[in-house]
Amino acid sequence: MIRIPLFSRLNATGIAVVCTLVGCAPGYKATDVDPIGTSEDTAETGDADTDADSDADSDADSDADSDTDSDADTDADSDADSDADSDADSDADTSVDVCPSTGPDWSWVVETLEVGNTTDGVDLDGDGTVDNVMAVARGSLNTSILAELSGATVVLMQFWGVDDWCNDDMNGAIGWGSDTDGDHSDNYTGTESFDATLDSSGHMAMASAATIAGSTWTASIPSASMTIGGYVLTPVTPVLLEGQATETTNIGVFGFGIDKEVLRGIAVDNGWDPALADTLADLDTDADGVNDAISAGFTFDATACTLF
Repeated sequence: MIRIPLFSRLNATGIAVVCTLVGCAPGYKATDVDPIGTSEDTAETGDADTDADSDADSDADSDADSDTDSDADTDADSDADSDADSDADSDADTSVDVCPSTGPDWSWVVETLEVGNTTDGVDLDGDGTVDNVMAVARGSLNTSILAELSGATVVLMQFWGVDDWCNDDMNGAIGWGSDTDGDHSDNYTGTESFDATLDSSGHMAMASAATIAGSTWTASIPSASMTIGGYVLTPVTPVLLEGQATETTNIGVFGFGIDKEVLRGIAVDNGWDPALADTLADLDTDADGVNDAISAGFTFDATACTLF
């Protein structure tokens, strides 16, 4: 309700003038006015206005206080819920493995191993591109690799300390082993056992710390050696490996640099120009401004096995 203040005054002719907020107008004679009654009415009106204003102010204050308390309670509840949710999420993230491993140690036997194309391999010189000059000799080398993997000698891989196949710190190794039962047909069944050179902890020696991030594992083995088709490929750089692994399969690539003289020997044996080694050398391992090594990249596909 809108209240309009009302009062009266006498004009010069003795006529009472009624005034409101919008102006004043003649009303009744002054002799008709009961001063006591008018005072009482005015007092009552004032009291009513005062009571109404007080009630309105009290209601407004109460509403404001209620709203403030409600907002504060809501904010507090919201903050508490948010903190609880945040704490719950944090606990969930740190306590649950995304891709849990059912055991800490795993091994695989390499089923296919090939010198890759120029786009298969790893970045050996840090320029952001794959390095694999050895791809020019992949035809003859892959024939030799296939022949070797068809015999008693096998290429083995091993991981240990694996808790999560999506994101984890672990150890990885690569090495050679033997198929002792003489039956090549069961090598890739997932249950075959191979004789490998293991240390007292049951692990292969050519190993290094490795990581799994976003389901892709990476490792850098300081030194290793491969004999392919009678050629000893001794790396002059670390062996870099990466791939995707599960408890049953391991698929990926690896690469390293070898002395260009190895390629020179391969060139001579295949009737190629030996100068090809100098032309194709793409790695400067001693930082003297002259490329002295050839990059080699390989692809592999491995199946689960056990080692002894």
